[in-house]
Amino acid sequence: VIQNSLPAPERFRVRLAWYAALVAITLSYLGYNFRLHAADLSAPLCPAHNDSAALLSLVKSIQESGWPWKAERVGAPGVAERFDYPLPEHAHYLTLRILLWSGNTFLAFNLWCLLSYPVVATCSFAVLRALGISRPISFALAIVYTFLPFHAGRAFTHTMLAYYHTVPLILLPTIWILTGRLPFFRPADHTGKRKFAAWNATTGWTLLLAAIVAVSSPY
Repeated sequence: VIQNSLPAPERFRVRLAWYAALVAITLSYLGYNFRLHAADLSAPLCPAHNDSAALLSLVKSIQESGWPWKAERVGAPGVAERFDYPLPEHAHYLTLRILLWSGNTFLAFNLWCLLSYPVVATCSFAVLRALGISRPISFALAIVYTFLPFHAGRAFTHTMLAYYHTVPLILLPTIWILTGRLPFFRPADHTGKRKFAAWNATTGWTLLLAAIVAVSSPY
């Protein structure tokens, strides 16, 4: 009741403060854990193992050709082509293209890996708040979810799996459906029947979240 009685600009500032605190804690952990104040981000933060070498190859391909489907430096006398390999993570490729404006492959790769932490934290916090959970509880759960051991083990080796912000995003419309908030339908009337609705807020959010998940990770 107190929160709803606040004017809209003040409510926005309160929400912004919570998100800023969440990102600050996440970045503080990264700075301490990886000693970023003394690290050279133009070199790999972690030694190459598991899929990190393949991911670096993808990043280099994006830097040189704009997209990961051709590796110009591999496959002599021709080029290596990845058209037959499933690479649907277009959101990641767009992110890397932005980060590669720095001109440094390793810097872009390191920032991409580290960025997975604040992305997971903010998305999970937003979903928990959308479900009506209080800010302190949502904040604590988002921190715990972000720093799962799975994340630390995948951030630099299976980076696209480390971006598991898609899990809470796709769970949100799932919970809506299970609780009777259906896309493309109006709320049930007194008889329990639902009328078709071509567009409403639930439909819009469901389609948006599904699109984000589709272009982020097939897993």
